[in-house]
Amino acid sequence: MDGNVGGAQWRGFEEFPNASPLSRAELGYKPDDILLVYAGASRWKESPLSSQIIRRVAQAIPNAQLLLIGSGIQPYEEEIRSLIEEMDLTRSVRRVGRVDYEKLPAYLAMCNAFVTASVTEVHPLSVIEAMGAGLPVMGIHSVGVGDTVVDGVTGLLATHDLPAFTAKLTRLCLDPNLRAQLSDSARKASSAYAIERTTDIMLKHYEKLVRESHPRKSHWSIRLRKLLDRITQ
Repeated sequence: MDGNVGGAQWRGFEEFPNASPLSRAELGYKPDDILLVYAGASRWKESPLSSQIIRRVAQAIPNAQLLLIGSGIQPYEEEIRSLIEEMDLTRSVRRVGRVDYEKLPAYLAMCNAFVTASVTEVHPLSVIEAMGAGLPVMGIHSVGVGDTVVDGVTGLLATHDLPAFTAKLTRLCLDPNLRAQLSDSARKASSAYAIERTTDIMLKHYEKLVRESHPRKSHWSIRLRKLLDRITQ
């Protein structure tokens, strides 16, 4: 999970849609705080831009908070810590480090939106997990995130530009009705990535290849299905 959790492998979405949120009070948050979260990487991707965005949002919305989940290479950890201190974000940004994968859905369920300024994702599992937990995603039009998030439907996408990103994130923070609408759509859209569905799609492609390559050996298709059924159990 690239710094998100300790030694766990990604297992799908079954625990995310119905997760019970952690207690905000126990972590020092207020009920009306707008809690943004970023998780799933060894560093806060594009950290200089991210820090500037959060500083501007925090200045405009005093109750906006950012929760950073994950840890990684020590120099990157120090870089993030220094940025938070230099930009006077210690009251607006909290880092919780690595968490057990089993607890991740509860952390996400406690939050209001998932935020990422990354432009280097290929298959953004952290984004998909956030959607599974019902979080609207604020991201950048780019490969990976832009292929997963539908702007105005499951989240909001901006250009790689500080004013544009800040404006959209501010709107997301200030509009609870928009967040609720995007949240519902994000949770529904995440089901498309469930392992049962993706495995079935993959299996059908393999079966087609087997039929075309060995039209008289249909037993290969049966053996293949049994093998994939065992893998997904």
